[in-house]
Amino acid sequence: MNTGGAWMPTDLPVVVSGIRATGRLHLGNYIGAMRNFPSLQDKYKCYFFVADYHTLTTLTNPDDLRENLPEIVMDYLATGLDPMRSTIFAQSSIPQIPELSLLGIIAKSRVCDNLKLSV
Repeated sequence: MNTGGAWMPTDLPVVVSGIRATGRLHLGNYIGAMRNFPSLQDKYKCYFFVADYHTLTTLTNPDDLRENLPEIVMDYLATGLDPMRSTIFAQSSIPQIPELSLLGIIAKSRVCDNLKLSV
């Protein structure tokens, strides 16, 4: 159940899955993942997202990305995802994602520096 952004504890296991916004979805997306998504809503707390940050590595035109994002959300809904039973979001709508990535880069850099000093 979507709680309007409020976190609520649940006894259900969690599923998180995302699809890159590189273009129109195809049969491979459907067979490989999306056809199973609706049935997961009954057994799991589901978070489905459009991985638009991941798309930046291959899709260089920002207009294409803006166009693809709502198309993928519509495809999610067309496969039977219910926004009242699953959370559907764009990766870029969560500011903590790039913040955590930056922290990971800094931490890795410091670990590597410490390893060089200890050798």
